[in-house]
Amino acid sequence: MTDYSHFEKLVSEDKNLNSLINNQKYGAIMTIRHKEWMTPDFIDWVSAKYFDAFINIYEHNKNDNIGAVCGVIRENFLANQQTKEKMAKFLMPGLDQSIESLNTFLKQIKESKYNSLEYLNELGIGLSILTVTIFKNLETEILAEKKGKYSKLLLGIADRFKNVSKMRDRINFDLYERVNTVLKSLDLEGSLGERVEKHEKSLGRKGTWYVIGFVFLIILLLLRFLGRMD
Repeated sequence: MTDYSHFEKLVSEDKNLNSLINNQKYGAIMTIRHKEWMTPDFIDWVSAKYFDAFINIYEHNKNDNIGAVCGVIRENFLANQQTKEKMAKFLMPGLDQSIESLNTFLKQIKESKYNSLEYLNELGIGLSILTVTIFKNLETEILAEKKGKYSKLLLGIADRFKNVSKMRDRINFDLYERVNTVLKSLDLEGSLGERVEKHEKSLGRKGTWYVIGFVFLIILLLLRFLGRMD
């Protein structure tokens, strides 16, 4: 029988790792550093314990402290590939809901971009911090497929908003910025990454023109004020 007591000792001596694995408690801003002793054998040993902690923390925090759940997902280097697949399967219903909500939002703004306010809740579900954290940090074959679909929907929304004016349509412009921020965080490659880069450049140009327009407006108002003084 294999003796894992040395692993148990190492875990107990690491404050945050002990909190996660043995106490099944974790916080949104807590981190665990990868150590040299975290070998493949250690990961295989701790993986099941990490999964149990993840499930417990998810069930106790999903409604009022989702940041803690995201914190655990960010530490998925403690899981072997088999455990990552189990996590993906467990999280799939929420991801499907986010994708369906983005699909609904995109359909509505294709009819009219001004439908965005009415369907803002759908966008909020689609951009949930849990969904974004999963796609940023957890890598499995099935998640790669879902991430591609999710990213294409976000790019469709960005394409619909790319011509909005920051001065004349501030709400939709802010939504455009938010969507693009999420897209950038996903580190997409290939043609999808190139599309994200184009939107980044578009936002940069809009920001520059907004500043120029604002300065011009201030100068114009100042000149009118000085003219009245004369």
